[in-house]
Amino acid sequence: MKLENMTWPQVAEYFKSKDTVVITVGSIENHGTHLCLGTDYLVADKLAEMVEKKSDVLFTPSMPFGNADHHMAFPGTITLGEEGLYVVIRSIVESLFVHGARRFVFLNGHGGNINGLQKVGAELNRIGGIAAVLNWWMIAPALNPAWAGGHASAQETSAIMAINEDWVDLGTLEEFRFNPVSENLPADSLSTVKFKGVSIPVARSVDKVTSPGWCGPDSPKDATVKWGNEMLETVADFITDFIKEFEKAQI
Repeated sequence: MKLENMTWPQVAEYFKSKDTVVITVGSIENHGTHLCLGTDYLVADKLAEMVEKKSDVLFTPSMPFGNADHHMAFPGTITLGEEGLYVVIRSIVESLFVHGARRFVFLNGHGGNINGLQKVGAELNRIGGIAAVLNWWMIAPALNPAWAGGHASAQETSAIMAINEDWVDLGTLEEFRFNPVSENLPADSLSTVKFKGVSIPVARSVDKVTSPGWCGPDSPKDATVKWGNEMLETVADFITDFIKEFEKAQI
């Protein structure tokens, strides 16, 4: 059920018997030259739509904005910053806590949001609530290793293709290469470099790591609608099952 479509008496009735709320969070940010800026929001929102039809818990409106500071070199990116995201999510959680919510599921579409969401969850637990962070792009390869992906690579491109192929333009795809920090410090992800076989976090603006803005071992050229549909359906089923189990959580 969707919060925005309910009256306040309906919400009050819901909280008489249930205390679970799903909050979907995405981002508006660079996804390479070939993929739409709203990817992290659009995929998470689609999953929320699919799960909402399979479950009987309350969903808030999906939030399109997150912490995308590291993508700000790319036009169109919008960021709340880590602190801004934390403040917004904390305020949403605090509001719903007043009304009776105790179990929160953050359906997350963007890696930059994780710290802020976990911070809210930790604070919530100290006052008698509990929160889980479900990062869909991490869940997918755990369910099927063939669905592993990077940033704006075949995994995310397939997901968007399944939602709307018009939001993908592979004709503009620019191949990427990682730019090293030094000769002996090659990048191995958007946020880490490799040294003597060990990945070390090094914070850099994404454009300094990969000029097209995407990266991953799975080329967007390999993305398919079939991959996207199967992946979204499987992840949505997993999230639905998780929510049912999470409702049994001890607080």
